[in-house]
Amino acid sequence: RGPRAGAARPGHERRKPVGHCRARTASQVLHQNFGEANPGGAQRAAKPGPQTIRLRFVAPQSLNRVRIVVEETSRAPTQEFVLRGSNDGNTFTDVRRQQFNFAPPTVTQEVEVYQLALTGVRSLELEINPDISGGAGLASLKELRVA
Repeated sequence: RGPRAGAARPGHERRKPVGHCRARTASQVLHQNFGEANPGGAQRAAKPGPQTIRLRFVAPQSLNRVRIVVEETSRAPTQEFVLRGSNDGNTFTDVRRQQFNFAPPTVTQEVEVYQLALTGVRSLELEINPDISGGAGLASLKELRVA
């Protein structure tokens, strides 16, 4: 059984669920949770360390496709993201976990598109760890699309 909604995971501080903000667009959601966009359009976290975006749906959703674009233009860390889903809004299950390396200026973007077959989804969570070695990297997210 996973942690309660909004409860801190070990090593992570408590986060405000996106579903409780007044944002009307995905861009506003990212701005409220990640801060200002970089010149290329990616949103960058305001503070170092892992960051989580949680989408809470008013009614259960069927999710068939997720596109995630992560960008790093200044450092060469190994990053990781975990996509999790929940049918009850409280218990989350890993859907996808991906690690990748950046090597600016040649490799600055990771694009992942996943075909899914999820039904009854009440919440979707994306956690980005900008440096799995524990460095002080800032998470950035250029795109998150769910269909």
